[in-house]
Amino acid sequence: MKTFKIGFKNYNKNYRIIIQSWFYSNSFSNSNRNSNLNRFIIRKMSSDSFNYDFDLAVIGGGSGGLAAAKAAANVGAKVICFDYVVPSNHGSKWGLGGTCVNVGCVPKKLFHVAALHGEAMKHDVGAFGWEFKNLNENGNGNGNGNGNGNGNGNGNGNSHGNENSQEHGLGHLDRNELPFQNNWNTLVTKIQNHIKSINFAYKVDLRKNSVQYQNSFVTFKDSHTIQFEQNGQIKYVTSKYFLIAIGGRPNQLNIEGGQFAITSDDIFSLKRAPGKTLVIGGSYVALECAGFLTGLGYDTSVMLRSIALRGFDQQMANKVLDYMKDFCHTKIIHKAIPIRIKLLENKQLEVTYQQSLSSSSSSSSSSSSSSSSSSSSSSQEQSIIYTEIFDTVLCAIGRHCSADKLGLKEIGIQLDAQTSKIIVNEFDQSSLNHIYAVGDCAFGIPELATVAVQAGKLVAQRLFTNSKQLIDYHSIATTVFTPIEYGSIGLSEEDAIAKFGNQNIEIYHMQASPYEQCIIEKREPFVSYLKMIINKADNEKIVGLHIISPNAGEIMQGFAIAFKMGATKEHFDNTIGIHPTTAELFTTMTITKSSGTPLPKGGCPSCS
Repeated sequence: MKTFKIGFKNYNKNYRIIIQSWFYSNSFSNSNRNSNLNRFIIRKMSSDSFNYDFDLAVIGGGSGGLAAAKAAANVGAKVICFDYVVPSNHGSKWGLGGTCVNVGCVPKKLFHVAALHGEAMKHDVGAFGWEFKNLNENGNGNGNGNGNGNGNGNGNGNSHGNENSQEHGLGHLDRNELPFQNNWNTLVTKIQNHIKSINFAYKVDLRKNSVQYQNSFVTFKDSHTIQFEQNGQIKYVTSKYFLIAIGGRPNQLNIEGGQFAITSDDIFSLKRAPGKTLVIGGSYVALECAGFLTGLGYDTSVMLRSIALRGFDQQMANKVLDYMKDFCHTKIIHKAIPIRIKLLENKQLEVTYQQSLSSSSSSSSSSSSSSSSSSSSSSQEQSIIYTEIFDTVLCAIGRHCSADKLGLKEIGIQLDAQTSKIIVNEFDQSSLNHIYAVGDCAFGIPELATVAVQAGKLVAQRLFTNSKQLIDYHSIATTVFTPIEYGSIGLSEEDAIAKFGNQNIEIYHMQASPYEQCIIEKREPFVSYLKMIINKADNEKIVGLHIISPNAGEIMQGFAIAFKMGATKEHFDNTIGIHPTTAELFTTMTITKSSGTPLPKGGCPSCS
C-alpha cells in the first residue's frame, strides 16, 4: 500500500472526500473499504491514537462487551475483545457470550418452556379434549412401553382410562406414575447444543466485524496497558479506551459444607437429573429455577430467609409465591437459613437448617424433614433446627463482581467496598475517564443483559461518533420467568408511594382468567392480575405497570414502549384492545384499590 500522510485537526466533509478518493484508488476490496476508511479517519482525528495498539479494548465477552466491541468496530475503531471464564466450584465453564447466553437468560427460558409443556400435559390438555390412550382407571400408564428407563416410551395397553382422569388432568399423580416424563439428559443436551451454536456465531460475528478476539484473563499493568498470558508468555496490549463488562458470578454458601451446593452456573449443564432439590434464596434466579424444576417433575423446596423477589412489587411477588406453592406445589420454607450441608456416602446431601417459629413458617416446612432441637436467638425469637436429605442443593443468594481481581485499585479505579463493583458516573465512566464499565460489574446499574447491551452500544457511539445519547436506567421492563410469569416496568407500589406520596398515587387493577386456562376447573382460583400505578399530580402519568399472567414477558415488551414515551391513563383508555387477550385489560381499567370495589373472580378477560 502507498504511504499517505495528511495533517489536519478538524475533520469535515472535504477531508473525507479527499481521503475516500485515495482509498478507492488503491488496492482495497469492496467489503473492507468503508471499515478501513473509517478506522483511518478515526485514528487520524485523534492526535494520540497511533500511540496505542487499539482504540478500544473490551474486557468481557458477554452481552455488553460484545455489543460495545461490534458497535465501535462498525464505525472504524480498532478493537480487541478479551474473554475468560473462571470455572465454577463444580468445574462448569462455557464459551463466548457471557452469563445471558450460557448460564442465564437463554437456558433459563428454554427450561421454563420445557416445564410449561409438562405442566400443560399434566393439568390442562384433558380440559381441551386431549386424551392419553394408555391410562387405566387410576390414571396410570398401562401396557408394554417401548421407551427407555426414563419413562419416555409409548405404551401399547388397551385401557383408555376413565373420563374423570382425562377431564381433570393428572395433577394427582407423582412423577413416577405419569404416563410421560421429562428426560433430563435429552433436555440438557439439546439446550447445550443450541448454546454452542450461539457461541460459534458470536466468534464468527467478531471476525466479520474485524474485532480481534483473545480468550485470556487480563489485569491492568497501568492505566493504558493490560497484560495477559498466551502460550506460556506474558503479553501486553495498550489501548486509548477500555470498556469493562465482566458481569457477575453467583455467591457461594458460606457455611460448613457450602461447597456441595451448586449454583445457576451449574444447573443448566448438570450431567445428572437433579432429583429432590433444595433451592436456597428468594431472588428471581431462585424462584425461576425452583419453578422449572417443579414443572419438570422434581420434588423442589425453596428456602427463604425473609421476603421473595426483594426490590419488586411485593403484592405481585407474593402472588407469584402463592401460585408456586398452591398450584405447582413447590414447597416453601419460610424464615429459614441453612447451617450446614453434609455429603452422605450415597452422594445425597443432608441439610441442617434453622427456622424461626411462626404460624406461616411451620406450616410451610417440608413434611419429610425432622426436627432435632429447638433454640432461642439473641432477639428472643424462638427457632427450631431441622434436617432433611436432598439430591441437589442449589444456592441462589445473589451475585458478586470480580472486578477487584483486575488490578483496578492499583491504577486508581474506585470500587464499591461491599460488592467490588466499579463506581461509574452517568456517562458510564469510572474514576479514570478513559475506562468505562457497563452491565452487572457497574455499581448501581440494573443487572439485566439488555441493559448491558444498550449501555455498551451507547458508550461506543459516544466515543467514536458525535453521539451524546445516554442510557435511561429508569424505564426498563423486566420479566420474572416463574411458572406464572411476572412482567413489570417502572415503580413498585411501595416505591411509588415513597416517591410521590400516597395522596398523589392511584392504583388501577383487574383480574381475569386468561384464555389459556379459563375452561380448566383446577386453575379457576389462579387468575391473571394486572396493576397500573398512576401519578395524579402529573396528568395521571403511568409510573408503574405490572402483570402476572401467562406470556407476561411478551405482553410487557410492547407496553414498555408506551411507558417510555410517557403514556398516561388517558392514552391507555383511548386505545382499542385486541380481543380476546389478557393484555387488553390494561385498556379498560376502571376499578381502583382505593375504592374498595371487589374484583371479578374470573371469566372472560374483557366481556364484563
